[in-house]
Amino acid sequence: MQELKAAKTDRKMKMLYTPKYHIPIGEVIDIGDSRKAIRIKKPGNKVTEDISFEYLVSAVANTENA
Repeated sequence: MQELKAAKTDRKMKMLYTPKYHIPIGEVIDIGDSRKAIRIKKPGNKVTEDISFEYLVSAVANTENA
């Protein structure tokens, strides 16, 4: 039973939330070479997509300059 609690705690620690209202954004995952990504689940089904932080920063920067 204690292993189950530890697994739940580890999973909670990997989730990324918004700072003000604690809205879940996605799960932080390691994609190798010390790089991180965020796994986002589509609401209503089990479809997930992994997006690297490099891509997110680039997309925000490109949107900002447009």
